[in-house]
Amino acid sequence: MLYDPKWEKPARSLAGFVAWLELQPANKQYCPVSPNVCALAQYLGGFCNPSDEGAIIGGDGDIIFGHPRTFGGVLERARSALSAGEGR
Repeated sequence: MLYDPKWEKPARSLAGFVAWLELQPANKQYCPVSPNVCALAQYLGGFCNPSDEGAIIGGDGDIIFGHPRTFGGVLERARSALSAGEGR
């Protein structure tokens, strides 16, 4: 079989998280303390724990745990962090 670059998964980063959030319904809520339905877990396609935020998208929890806890709210916070150069 020949190699196909489409098989590669995109790097998990704040920029990737922002791009994914832009495709989500802005008013949809999420629970930041539920390891399988928080916004970051949904981005990752499964389970995550609170320490994953810093390791994957940077920050100290303020992006995921801030208010409002909707995809539109987290998108706004993630874009702010990205423009401030806080992302990974």
